Amino acid sequence: MNNELQQDEVLARIERGIREAPSLDPPDSLLSSVMGAVRTQKRPWWFRALRWARSPRSITFTPLQLVPAASMLVVACLASVLYLRGSGDAPQVVTLSQNEGIAVTLSLNLPDAQHVRVVGSFNDWHARGYEMHREEGTESWTLTVRLPKGRYEYAFVVDDGKIIPDPSAGFYQDDGFGHRNAVLIVGNHDETNI
Repeated sequence: MNNELQQDEVLARIERGIREAPSLDPPDSLLSSVMGAVRTQKRPWWFRALRWARSPRSITFTPLQLVPAASMLVVACLASVLYLRGSGDAPQVVTLSQNEGIAVTLSLNLPDAQHVRVVGSFNDWHARGYEMHREEGTESWTLTVRLPKGRYEYAFVVDDGKIIPDPSAGFYQDDGFGHRNAVLIVGNHDETNI
């Protein structure tokens, strides 16, 4: 009980002290100093752009707003299919008359192959129409094409899957996809055999 009386007296003294305390107005400089400390600094433009790009946001749309985007996507898909389909069906072959170009014989010694084709910069990398033929009594595949003077890259497509550069070529060029192509330079002689 004694303890409760002491607490009541302490609380009563605190209450009297608060009531008797003078009322003070803050100085005029307090507001400006507080606002100056709280005011944010302007960040560089790149920091603001990065923060904007990383901030989450919601995108709302109606199905009617999707129609133009879906139309563009369908048109792009159709155009790419038609382009790829058209380029695979009709290889662009260098058309030369019988007297034009230089006869170039490409050969590959590969006895286990079922069929071999040639792709290269001279036929826009389309194998159709460039099937090699096996020479009778040998294990060698050959194809003769007529090419104008110039520099060409080529490779062999074995059994419609494996692509290998000509192992007997003197020069090779990286194709940019982790493989090599054989390099053929036409025009040093009247006829070239490889």
